[in-house]
Amino acid sequence: MASYLVTTPNGLYLESVSGAITSISLPSGVSITSGALCRPALFGTNGDPYIVVVNGLSSDIYIDKSGIARTLQLQPPAGAPAVTTGAGTDLTGVYKVAVTFKIKDGSGKLVAESALSPLSTGSVSLSNVSLAVNSIPVSNSTDVNARGLYRTLSGGNVLYPWFDIDDNTTTSEDRGGSDANISLLPTTATTIGLPPLLSLIMAWKDRLWGVPRLNPDFPQWTESLQFYAWNATNQIVAPPQNTDPYGVLAFIPRRDQLGIARRNRLYQITGDSNDTFARTEVSPNIGCLSQESVVVVRDVAYWLGERGVVEWTSQSLMYVSESQVDAWFTTDNFFNRGLFGLAQGRYNPDTDSYELLMAGLGSTSLNMWVSFDLKRRAWFGPHTTDLPLSCCATDTERHGYLRDAGQLPMTAFGGGTGILYKRDSTVADDDNNPVEMDLTLPLLGTFAPEMDKVWLDPTLHSRIEPASTGSNTVTITAAVGSLNADGIIDDANPVVSEADLTEDFQRLDRPGEGRYVSFRFQHAAQGERVRIFGLEVPYNIIGRRGR
Repeated sequence: MASYLVTTPNGLYLESVSGAITSISLPSGVSITSGALCRPALFGTNGDPYIVVVNGLSSDIYIDKSGIARTLQLQPPAGAPAVTTGAGTDLTGVYKVAVTFKIKDGSGKLVAESALSPLSTGSVSLSNVSLAVNSIPVSNSTDVNARGLYRTLSGGNVLYPWFDIDDNTTTSEDRGGSDANISLLPTTATTIGLPPLLSLIMAWKDRLWGVPRLNPDFPQWTESLQFYAWNATNQIVAPPQNTDPYGVLAFIPRRDQLGIARRNRLYQITGDSNDTFARTEVSPNIGCLSQESVVVVRDVAYWLGERGVVEWTSQSLMYVSESQVDAWFTTDNFFNRGLFGLAQGRYNPDTDSYELLMAGLGSTSLNMWVSFDLKRRAWFGPHTTDLPLSCCATDTERHGYLRDAGQLPMTAFGGGTGILYKRDSTVADDDNNPVEMDLTLPLLGTFAPEMDKVWLDPTLHSRIEPASTGSNTVTITAAVGSLNADGIIDDANPVVSEADLTEDFQRLDRPGEGRYVSFRFQHAAQGERVRIFGLEVPYNIIGRRGR
């Protein structure tokens, strides 16, 4: 679609790539659910795109391309039609009839259809006459503008499409039509079921997949290209059943596998149709904590599990954070792990990175994020913001980014104040405020941590930056010594150097003597970048200190 869905505590909106905002009027009786995230999926039916929105509303809805919202749960007729002998010709035998409610667009294309009514009342045996249908149900929904009538063949029980009534007022019709003609039509009505209220939604293999709010152990899916057709038989269990209040917490859509994740278990669905969909277990102990943390990049999936960030490829499933930043996710020193279930992920196309937004230690809002560089396989962060963020902005197709007017990808944050912030890659500022850099490199011990060393004058290599009205310097603090109980160097008198950003390389002050050395880079000047290419640290070994 040419717009993005924006959800706030006060309503839903469509935002065009040019920035124009259109408010979406919710259907009568539907309201925003406080504290619950709206979860959208983009889905095409009859050549038109629809956004299906679940979880964050009192009833699930779908939004058409013109921005009109309707309830997904279109109630079927409660009453049955009645049949009697008609005044025409064509039919001989005993017939049964049922009715559905339909919604059609201005060109007559089907938008949505309900499940079937009960079968017709009354029993008449016809002999070359037509069939009269009376008491045809009328919907209370103002969206319904047509009804579909389905009929069996003579003496049969399978319903076939018979004809449509393109209004919501007519209550009687008299029709014929030979059995030979209608038996050539597909029996689609029996596959339409009432959609359950859903907590999760995902598009995969031309179907919508959802998790019922009241039955979270049993994911369901629709008929092909029919977002309204939730046949009750289209479901599969994600065991073990009834063992926790969460059930399935995430869908993970890759090209040929749909991951179905509980908190500590992962299954995959393979196949291409209702007859071939099959479930297999991928892991009995790795799961997902947050649907919003799931991002798929080049058919590789990333998300937040109980012990860190998981990477799922066609060859492996692993905690990709374990070797470098395990403490971020397994200790209480960095983030509020109690809010991991609210974590949100996205793909940053500017840096080719997976980014994960989380609540910092002691915080109840999403004020920190970390990033995993997919090419270098390196972690960066944690990054902190003072903005009251509420989410990572993402499109309805789960790419994890938005697109600008030129269709180029851009990253964005949703603010708790109702503002959508996009990343400006041309400056190092936030509006007119500098973005502070505070980076500490890993400890350097030269693979001989028991040896005392003389750390000599380091050489800093950086990009030549243009002179500005700011400081034009980056502050580098070198600490040397041994480690305390917290794994930090105790140095009462660290060496502080000011490096000139307008030079390509320069010598820094000598750090001194000690087993380890660490370097901290700090910069907070408006309009200035800091691009470090490398740091050379020569040293001489003094020897091993006696004990």
